[in-house]
Amino acid sequence: MRRIKTLLSKTNKNFAYSIIPRTGDEILDRFEDYTALTEKEFAKKHQFEWHEPFALIYDNKEYEIQLNFCTDPFCKWFGKPQEHFNGKLHRYHKGGSATISIFCNENPNKKTPGFATSTSTTLLSNWSIAEEIARLANNNKVVNKDPVYEFHKVGCTNIPATPFAGVELFHKRGKSSSNSQKWQCKECKKMTNTLPSIRECFTYHQKRNDILPLFADLLLNRVPVKRTCEILGIGNSTYYNKLEILYQRCLEFLEKHEQEAFKKQNFDEMYLDT
Repeated sequence: MRRIKTLLSKTNKNFAYSIIPRTGDEILDRFEDYTALTEKEFAKKHQFEWHEPFALIYDNKEYEIQLNFCTDPFCKWFGKPQEHFNGKLHRYHKGGSATISIFCNENPNKKTPGFATSTSTTLLSNWSIAEEIARLANNNKVVNKDPVYEFHKVGCTNIPATPFAGVELFHKRGKSSSNSQKWQCKECKKMTNTLPSIRECFTYHQKRNDILPLFADLLLNRVPVKRTCEILGIGNSTYYNKLEILYQRCLEFLEKHEQEAFKKQNFDEMYLDT
């Protein structure tokens, strides 16, 4: 049975998160430098950090985030990361005033065929990009609602048994008004309610669930918030609560139907129109 889901918490980074290549003390020093140093001093102290890639964990897979490279396809350094040549020369150097950019340098050894163009590439923060991707990924994710149950009283001899693994140690005591199963420990007699499945209680922890179809219709027809509240007889807080529930239901539908369908599809090529 499908379990009750909830929107992924902003503090929960189990689905997508970036791996910062810094120790805790280094990050703390960086934050202190940001407020203590001037913009020029801060940029000088941390000037060699811009070309460091960041690792992004997305759906248990690791991806490297590195966006600071030459974007000119006619340049011999196109798509290549920063590299140190002889002396103080590097593949790229920073420049610009209003917008910081990177420029290509010529390799003094002339080992690589071609030439370095003068095209500039806007400098980006790999750290910020990785954090933003993780934020957007987590912002559109629903996860199973997993409350922490306490099935036993302190000192019970059946700890840590649960009805999910060790059902013989519990009695079934009917169901609550929300159709959730009641369990009672045979030893300490503690009663505990577990979450129902979606099929058992689609309206779990909801009031006025009957207004959702009309609410969705008014929303799609761009009816103002105040007018929607008047039609449905609800307050502003209920409006935004139902808006979040509707958003969650849409994400659940996408996860169950469309995402699973696209996982089975293979595309030789795709065209993106932006």
